[in-house]
Amino acid sequence: MSLNFGKSKSSSQQESKPLSADELAAYFDRLSGLTGGRLNEFATGGTPQLTAEQIQAVGGLGADRTRQLNAARSEAVGQITADPNLTIAQRQRSRQLTDEDYNDRLDAILKEIEGQKTGLAQYNAGLTRDDIALLANIYFGGKGQISTGGSASNAFQVGFGKKV
Repeated sequence: MSLNFGKSKSSSQQESKPLSADELAAYFDRLSGLTGGRLNEFATGGTPQLTAEQIQAVGGLGADRTRQLNAARSEAVGQITADPNLTIAQRQRSRQLTDEDYNDRLDAILKEIEGQKTGLAQYNAGLTRDDIALLANIYFGGKGQISTGGSASNAFQVGFGKKV
């Protein structure tokens, strides 16, 4: 039988301090470098002011719905023209009704597109360089943190064992 005694010590310490202006600048420069300078361009120049045409080119804004409407109209006109049971007057009236329906639907799509363009243009122009500078000051103005820490422990150990 044996008797074992052991002792260990433990303590914990943690420290936190804001980033200095130089540390924050180095952090930003590193991020900007990783993005090929685009972060710096965005921070100093703000968001680009896109035209409504550029926004529509990127987002489509109704292009699929307009294409589907055109296809449906073409099919309806083709069916009207191909139907041998219709008189000339019936064909003309059917074509007139089809055209009116097409124009109403197209007008609704175009109104939605104009609304989307206006909303996107307003949103796109929403952040100026001053707004971005203010946001950077709010979120990063000395608020970055450096944290360090460590730990140790105190323990007393008693063990009983059988000697072999």
